Amino acid sequence: MSKNLNYLDFQKKVFPYDSPFDRKQFGLTTNLIKFIALRFSYFFYRLGFSANALDTIGCILLIPSFVLIFQALMQKDILQFVLGFSIIAFVIFIDFIDGPLSKSSSYEYRVGDNMDNLCPDIVLMGGLAIIGLMTGNLYMTSLCWINAIFFLTYKSSTINSIPENKKWLLILLNSRFSILSVRGFIAGIFPILCLMYIYNQFIGQLLSVIVVLVNAVLSGFWLLATWEDKIKK
Repeated sequence: MSKNLNYLDFQKKVFPYDSPFDRKQFGLTTNLIKFIALRFSYFFYRLGFSANALDTIGCILLIPSFVLIFQALMQKDILQFVLGFSIIAFVIFIDFIDGPLSKSSSYEYRVGDNMDNLCPDIVLMGGLAIIGLMTGNLYMTSLCWINAIFFLTYKSSTINSIPENKKWLLILLNSRFSILSVRGFIAGIFPILCLMYIYNQFIGQLLSVIVVLVNAVLSGFWLLATWEDKIKK
């Protein structure tokens, strides 16, 4: 695809609507983010960036972001946390940018979906790991990390095994507003717990323990629900 397309031609190529705000099924905030993301996509398209390259840059940026957040928690430094979380927010924003970039390419990469999910998965894993550390308890930390692996492996591969009478688990753990989603976890639970820990370590630890236990209980329910998906030999 030529890198000399103007913005309108680029948008027609990569986006099925005349405007993001035509998507009535989404809210104003989501459509506004998409409106901005399309323009960033065009900017990187003109620079010659691919979606995979942008996702790789996002992965690299997550290293200093988590370092800053960890230091902020240890030093009770709100400015370091804001800086670290701002980097995470930009990396998540890349998830809105890389889709149009991918569609503008003349090639379809077999690893495209995996690259697209890589940064959000790292943020989820890293965020859960930090919550485990905030509990201040070795057993809770271990439980949290095991649970993070469960979410990224077993849960992700057994979504179709959840029976009809357990669909509430999909709402809680695998929907757009679930406790593991960008909106629910990355923009909500994780920063709130971190800020609480910085301002009041005791309350932050207590809330972190509650989150770890709730996640563990829901994982248990998910595990039991998937066992109902069986056939007779």
